[in-house]
Amino acid sequence: MIKTLFLAFLLTQLSSCVVLHQEYFYPEAKGAKVEKPSCRGKVGPDKQLVFKVGDVTIDLHVWEHKETTYLGISFTVYKNAQVIWPDQVVELYIENVKQKLEVRSFDRLRVVVNQQQESDLLQKEYVVGSIMDRTTEKEFESYYESFIVSEKSIRELEIDKIKLLVNGKEHDLSDMRFTKTSGLFLYPLNC
Repeated sequence: MIKTLFLAFLLTQLSSCVVLHQEYFYPEAKGAKVEKPSCRGKVGPDKQLVFKVGDVTIDLHVWEHKETTYLGISFTVYKNAQVIWPDQVVELYIENVKQKLEVRSFDRLRVVVNQQQESDLLQKEYVVGSIMDRTTEKEFESYYESFIVSEKSIRELEIDKIKLLVNGKEHDLSDMRFTKTSGLFLYPLNC
C-alpha cells in the first residue's frame, strides 16, 4: 500500500499534472468559437465563448462562486481597431426567465512592472459609449467587466443579443447559450 501511494505521488510530481473534476458552463453561439481559457488554451474545459470581429476579440464566460453566478465579458483590441459598447439593455434568460442586464462601464486592464520588478494591475474605467482602443505601443489592450446574473446556482443562461460597434460598424452577437455540465480535466501544476 505504501509503495502504491509513493508511486502515485512520484508520478504526479514528475508529470506535474493533476486530474480534477470541474463543473463549468459550456458555451454555444453561431459565429463563435469555444476555447479553453486555462494555461494558454491548452488544458481544462472548453468554457470560453470567443467572437472575432476584425482586430477585436470578444470573450464571454459564465462561472459560479459560492452559489452566485457571474458573466464575464472582455475585449482584446489589436492594431488600430476600436470597439464601443453602445447604451443598451441586454436580455438574459436564466432558465427561461427573462432578466435584464444594464452595463455601465468596462475597465481597461494594463499590467505594469514597478521598480521592484513586481507586477501591478492598472485599471481605468471606460463608461458605455466610450471608445475602447489600443492606446499604447503594446500588442493589444484588454477591457473587462463581470456581472452578477443570479444570486443562486443556475443550470442555463441564454443571452438574446449584444450590440457592439467595431470600427464604426454595428455587429450583433446573438443566441448565446451557457449550459452547466461537468467533467474530469487534466491541469498542470506549473503552467
